[in-house]
Amino acid sequence: MSQIWKTGEGKAIRFSTQEIICSELNCQPGDILEWVDEEKEEKRRKRKDHTMKHLERALDRQNSFWKYLGMTLILFLGASTIGSIPLITVIIVKIVGGGAMDSLPDNFMDLSHYGIPHNLGYLLLLLGFAAMFFAFKWLIRPFHKRTLNETINGRDHLRRGRIGMGMLVWGAMMTITLVIGLLISPENYQFQFHFGKFLLLLLITLFLLPFQTSFEELYFRGYLSQGIAAATRSRWWTLIIISLAFGLMHVTNPEGGH
Repeated sequence: MSQIWKTGEGKAIRFSTQEIICSELNCQPGDILEWVDEEKEEKRRKRKDHTMKHLERALDRQNSFWKYLGMTLILFLGASTIGSIPLITVIIVKIVGGGAMDSLPDNFMDLSHYGIPHNLGYLLLLLGFAAMFFAFKWLIRPFHKRTLNETINGRDHLRRGRIGMGMLVWGAMMTITLVIGLLISPENYQFQFHFGKFLLLLLITLFLLPFQTSFEELYFRGYLSQGIAAATRSRWWTLIIISLAFGLMHVTNPEGGH
């Protein structure tokens, strides 16, 4: 009988059984029985399942430390280096060509110092992230026996509605922030438009920028979150550790100094 109740298949309880239980526990029926609205309980269960499925997916004994170490080294030392070859090549060509290196820049990644146009530099930087994204996509199954989608939300399918809602909310927030900035401090903005440069920037943003943003989110909030959750068995520690790691990775960004 205990197995029936554990699996949730029990639909009723005999009065004699209830009497025995109450006698042994020295309690009243109301102390051990509770009425639950099945419809509301099912909705609550589904909400909890949607929330926890992502982290619980990692509890499958495929999270050895060496796997995370190996994946990280391959991504940040291997794939990133390979993806950065075009950028390094262009920098070397600019240096050898002369005129770009009278002095070393304070920030090595200040590509304008080497005479590299902004859009070209933007494109070259994003190639490294594209290489890491595809390496991660190809390696996640042999390393951890899970798909890319399962790293995102614990399931083999994406919840596109939530992704769309997230994009809509952030887009609205950025638009509101921009409008407020224009109204309060218009002197901080300068309007300029060059169709050729704008078109190139638009294409780069549409086709390459998603690799950078997707990789960072997948690696930290997806991949590492699952690993830390499996190691700590704690949602709070997972949230704290990942937030700190994600913030530290961006602390050297140029905008971080302002």
